[in-house]
Amino acid sequence: MLKYYRILEIPPGVSEAEVKKAFRKKAQKYHPDKNDSEAAKLKFLAVQEAYKVLTSPSVKERKRYSAEEMADAIEKRFKDEERERLKEKIIVKFKRLVAYLTVGIAAYMILTPIVTFFIEVDSPYFEWKRSFYFLLIMLLGGLFMVGGIYMIKHPEK
Repeated sequence: MLKYYRILEIPPGVSEAEVKKAFRKKAQKYHPDKNDSEAAKLKFLAVQEAYKVLTSPSVKERKRYSAEEMADAIEKRFKDEERERLKEKIIVKFKRLVAYLTVGIAAYMILTPIVTFFIEVDSPYFEWKRSFYFLLIMLLGGLFMVGGIYMIKHPEK
């Protein structure tokens, strides 16, 4: 409960009108339309929650948490949100890595049969059937290349 008063920067036990005034002041400062930073959005949500709890008519809701429990709950929520953002960043980086590896493997699958074909075409042991297999590997590499390029251009999917 004390955490909510700290969020709005008002002393405990003030009137509802003073809570409303402090809320409007903080809401204008951290509103997403006026402040684009990610931290401001989180602070705006905390200000909204503090206002909701402090102006709630339900006495049970106000007394449900002690000051320490309330601070711990808010801190846990912010830590969970930060953990989720980090997970999303890691997933995006991993997808990007997979996309670039796919393109690299595809390039290898396309270039290796071409080089091998030109090296072996003059050999007396050369068989045209083997060049057909080279062609199949190159086609598969082309499919990998298309998939890898698609993953690079559309990382959100």
